[in-house]
Amino acid sequence: MRRRRTMAGALVVVVASGLTSTGALADTGQTEIEGHVRDLEFRVRDLSYRTSALDNSERVEEAPEETSITLAADVLFEFDKADLTPAANDRLATLAEELEALGPRNVTVDGHTDGKGEPAYNQDLSVRRAEAVKTALQSQLDGEFTFEVAGHGEDVPVAPNERDDGSDNPEGRALNRRVEITFPT
Repeated sequence: MRRRRTMAGALVVVVASGLTSTGALADTGQTEIEGHVRDLEFRVRDLSYRTSALDNSERVEEAPEETSITLAADVLFEFDKADLTPAANDRLATLAEELEALGPRNVTVDGHTDGKGEPAYNQDLSVRRAEAVKTALQSQLDGEFTFEVAGHGEDVPVAPNERDDGSDNPEGRALNRRVEITFPT
């Protein structure tokens, strides 16, 4: 006989050849086989996972304590701008609904740019973009949400801006232009 029991990602399999077990005890974490009671011990691991859109326009990392959503700046903004596009407003409206369902919490918004241009300009652009995302979210939330906003310019890349031979890496730069929205789950 085989019995499987799952709890928060853990899987326990009890195998007893030709023996019977009492189902009532299984719910308590114990199994009785031939009159013997055994305490079952198992580790429960919290699951974290990452998903990404095929075009890298959005990446989501969910962990037990927090969720981080990374939106490509190319989807949120026109080139060299900090005004949200209509598509960005739609996506942020959906995110605001998800946040509203979770209830009031602290939301962190971090803006990032690629390595093109002057560092001071990129720093300013990353702050303005993060502020634009915060403003859009804040205007759609009813609860007592608090926001922390930061711009990092080109200081925290997730991909190389240049290839090993020194040539431009447009795919890497596109990944670096992003806004990250993080909140406790």
